[in-house]
Amino acid sequence: MFRNLSTSTKLLLLCGLFVLSLAVTAYSLVTAQQIAIQFARKELVGSRYIAALRPVYDVTLAQQGEQGTVALIRTDELIRLLSEQRGSAAGFQTAELEQALAKALRDLPMTTVISADGNDPVQNVLARARSLIVRAADDSNLTLDPDIDTYYLQTIVTTKLPVWLAQLAQMRALFDGSAPSGAFPEGHKVRFQVLDGVLRSTLDDVANQLEAGFRGANGPGVRETTEGAVATAIAASRSYLDALKARMNDGSAADSGSFAHAAVSATAAWTALQRELDQLLQQRIDGLLARLYGGLGLSGALGLLSILVAYLTYRHIVHPLKRFEAVAETVRETKDYRRRIDHQSDDEIGHLAVAFNDMLSELSSAREREKAEQAELARASKLTTMGAMTASIAHEVNQPLAAVVTNGNAALRWLANAEPDLDEARAALKRIVDNGHRASKIVGGIRAMFKKDLAERASVNVNDLAREVLLLANDNLETYGVTLVTELRDEVPEVLADRVQLQQVLFNLIVNGAEAMASVTDRERLLRVSSDFHDTDGVVITVADSGTGIDPKDMNQIFEPFYTTKATGMGMGLAICKSIVESHGGRLSAVPIEPWGTAFQITMTGVKVA
Repeated sequence: MFRNLSTSTKLLLLCGLFVLSLAVTAYSLVTAQQIAIQFARKELVGSRYIAALRPVYDVTLAQQGEQGTVALIRTDELIRLLSEQRGSAAGFQTAELEQALAKALRDLPMTTVISADGNDPVQNVLARARSLIVRAADDSNLTLDPDIDTYYLQTIVTTKLPVWLAQLAQMRALFDGSAPSGAFPEGHKVRFQVLDGVLRSTLDDVANQLEAGFRGANGPGVRETTEGAVATAIAASRSYLDALKARMNDGSAADSGSFAHAAVSATAAWTALQRELDQLLQQRIDGLLARLYGGLGLSGALGLLSILVAYLTYRHIVHPLKRFEAVAETVRETKDYRRRIDHQSDDEIGHLAVAFNDMLSELSSAREREKAEQAELARASKLTTMGAMTASIAHEVNQPLAAVVTNGNAALRWLANAEPDLDEARAALKRIVDNGHRASKIVGGIRAMFKKDLAERASVNVNDLAREVLLLANDNLETYGVTLVTELRDEVPEVLADRVQLQQVLFNLIVNGAEAMASVTDRERLLRVSSDFHDTDGVVITVADSGTGIDPKDMNQIFEPFYTTKATGMGMGLAICKSIVESHGGRLSAVPIEPWGTAFQITMTGVKVA
């Protein structure tokens, strides 16, 4: 079924498969990965937002120290920083809580004597900060974190550490203002016992949560960066509790630096945990992006599959044409008209094979009928006709097929890059489709030319035609390092012609000019394409090169069929060009250029000027 499809249908099917496979795969991949990436990015924003609140604890706990007056954090600066963090995280509902925290900070006195009634300014600030942390954790998905590597760290940062620091502040508040004589009211002792148990339980929870976090895939790294700081903080808090317990029992004085050391150690542990949490979240984002790019690479592989289909299509076109050429050469050499093209399909190549075989049959029959009358003349005439037809098909169709090969290879290279350039590959595939259509039109045009069919002729702007052909020949010009100069006269009138045939003539002349300069190394390889109009001659199109020129002895033979000066040439290019131009009532000529080069002129005379 595939081989019976037309060439245009095959190429369209290939392009459709290519675009559809890439679009579906890329869309599903990007959609799924973007959800996970956005989830982790929102967590990272929430973690950084919470980190911005850590100075509140530093300053507030310093208010409870024994250093006297300390400078408070600049409240306006804090609110600005929090607003900036919130601005990068859509969905945060923290503005109201930020204002409540700002008010509590402004109410915090520069010096304070902490009472044990639970309504002191320090506890109010810590409570507001904790509420804000909880809300930020909820809004940023931190509390929904499913990854064991970060789940326990975010739990410690968002719930345990704020509680830990608040309980330290409560414990310090219980003893502020009390004499170190041990004469504590009974209520103080009961409250101390409760707070001591609660705080020690919190410390145990932190240790257990951290130990659980070590079981994740990044456990060794988490242990290395956080275990020391957390262990130091827990030890400092336990030491502070032991000192307070001794003071409560026997009235001994607590170490004045115990509270400050415990608070500083706890915030240092917070810093270490927060840094590790941010790093793990960033690693998760990087991993998701890597998987995303890997998936896109898989899409690229699917694109390669499409290229494979294109290659199969290419083989389905080129191989039959090679058989065409082989049979034609055999017929030309052996003059055996009984040979046939062995190719059966329902596409254009198959139709051409049928037409070619029919032509050979007709030539063979005609040769037999005319053998009695003019055997030698008939043989020469039919052979020339057949050879010209066959070679013209092979010669003219081979050029767009060579462009198909070039663009196919280009598409493979674009897709083989580390980051496939899909736009360039798509453009190369479109050029393959265009050249396929062009090959089909060339075949039809050649058949029409030999039938003297004028039905396809229409008004053609030679300047527009020249620009189109120069675009088609651009790769050839770049291959030979040719510098192009165009001198297209604006007022040149349109001519009545077969656009495809005239396009082929101009394309052959431009490519021949580029090839003629391949061996030039001592001067610029210059190709000049110009158009002009003369009342007596009509429209003139000139293609001039700066090559080695044509030997004068060859000048009268270069337009003859099968005559060539190229080692690998068939000698049909200029002969076909001349036949096409003359079939339009014009003429094709070549003149030498001094000091070097050759100019080919297409003069469209005897045609209807539009």
